Amino acid sequence: MDYIRLATPEEIATIADKADLGYVNHTVWALPDEKHGTSLFVEKNPLELDPIFFPPTLPKNHRSMILWSHENTLRSRGVASFYFNIEIKNKEFMESMVHHGAERVSPTEGACDKCGASDIRFKKVIDARLQTYSERKKLEAEKP
Repeated sequence: MDYIRLATPEEIATIADKADLGYVNHTVWALPDEKHGTSLFVEKNPLELDPIFFPPTLPKNHRSMILWSHENTLRSRGVASFYFNIEIKNKEFMESMVHHGAERVSPTEGACDKCGASDIRFKKVIDARLQTYSERKKLEAEKP
């Protein structure tokens, strides 16, 4: 086994479509192994809103308005996306966030039930113009 090093552009290209490289500050590391191949890992510092606490009696439309308002403050600071978690049992909030453009990044609920997880992880892109080229291409390909 060799020493860990920065990944080459060619190595990065092999994982770019599935590695969520949409962050300005990310580094891809490589650890070559002659027998098994090269291991690659992405180091990044994504923005995360977790946990999010809303008063139980807060109307649903106010929750959306609060998050939309905060997304605008993030966008003004140059943040392209953020992550957050929602409890599995909070189906209504999950549906609302998906409706507003959030993408589920956790495994399916069945898988989460089996592993004992209590949250589903989501990613919300708030400004695709700030994403990397590969991330923008992925978003464009998904549009109808």
